[in-house]
Amino acid sequence: MTSNSVFPLFSKLNQLKIYQWLVIFIVVAIVVRLIISMYIGDTTHNLPGTFDEVSYDMLAQQVLSGNGFTVTEDWWPATKAGEPTAHWSYLYTLFLTAVYAIFGHHPLAARIIQAILAGIFMPLLAYRVGRRYFDSNVGLVAAGLSVIYIYFIYYAAALVTETFYIITALWSLDVVGKLVDDLKTTKSVHWQDGLLLGLALALTILLRQVFLLFVP
Repeated sequence: MTSNSVFPLFSKLNQLKIYQWLVIFIVVAIVVRLIISMYIGDTTHNLPGTFDEVSYDMLAQQVLSGNGFTVTEDWWPATKAGEPTAHWSYLYTLFLTAVYAIFGHHPLAARIIQAILAGIFMPLLAYRVGRRYFDSNVGLVAAGLSVIYIYFIYYAAALVTETFYIITALWSLDVVGKLVDDLKTTKSVHWQDGLLLGLALALTILLRQVFLLFVP
């Protein structure tokens, strides 16, 4: 008796094509992240490792009220109430501001949008980077791990920069890999790819400036 007859599900899984695996990963990733987002709910929380969501929520409300990038009370690290600050990411603050402008002050709306984007792009880009630098099997493993890694799930539901930062960092690595491949095969690169790399790096840096340490 073969293993395929004993475990028909395994046989069917072995027959799945790469795009089918990616669809499964993306669907599972979205569902899991939406569940956690719903659980955290429509208010901001000082949960372990995510206190920044309180700061970003405050900043977004201030920007939406016409008060600019300011806080309503003396805030960490040494920001005075009403004093303009560049300590937090402008880009993520503007994301929350846009969501609140459309849906009202509903953190859950931002969580849901972020969870969906994370569920789509993180497995997809993890696969692309793994495939580009190694092979398709490595890409699939990377995509699968990105779906179930607990911190990726947790941060996808929190109003902090980590999720978008990881997505844009993976995008940067993917574009760099393509540029290197083109240089090896054709000894030239397309200007469009250079433009994409500039955009990916800019978004990553605007989300978390620490990425500047890796750019050189």
